[in-house]
Amino acid sequence: MQKKSRFYLMLLFTFVVLACVTVNVYFPEAAVQEAADKFVERVKKGESKENNKGKDGSFFWIPSLIAEAQAQERQIRIDFPEIRAAEAKLRESYQKLLPYFNTGVVTEGEDGYLKQRGLEPRMIGVFNQHNDLRKQVYHKILQLNGLPTSEIKRVGRIFGRSWRK
Repeated sequence: MQKKSRFYLMLLFTFVVLACVTVNVYFPEAAVQEAADKFVERVKKGESKENNKGKDGSFFWIPSLIAEAQAQERQIRIDFPEIRAAEAKLRESYQKLLPYFNTGVVTEGEDGYLKQRGLEPRMIGVFNQHNDLRKQVYHKILQLNGLPTSEIKRVGRIFGRSWRK
């Protein structure tokens, strides 16, 4: 009988230990920040990814691919067609809103979205479209990289750091 009691005690102990284990889902914040920096830089400069090819002075793309692969264990891809299409629209609306940034009417929020104070009514549509596009980009980055879409606010804050640079 003592063997059976010990068996059940060990079984109970094992169950309790396993029940206490929590699953820690890794969120690649550094990789998202790197992707955000690249994305935001292209939007602000008005350049597409295609316009940037070959600007590093190298004739071969293999060394850059190797360096990119070694840079981080988890890469966040932003080169999907849906994201590139939204990026092109963001570049266009960003250029339209640029004079309002310069006067302080439009500012970057910590949450990764634009804020405005007294924007001309004719520009409200551009402003709203720009913020909607940002939200779509954040959502698509999560979705297409296999990350939980519930992290959209976190991605917004990460992008917010890049937008405010």
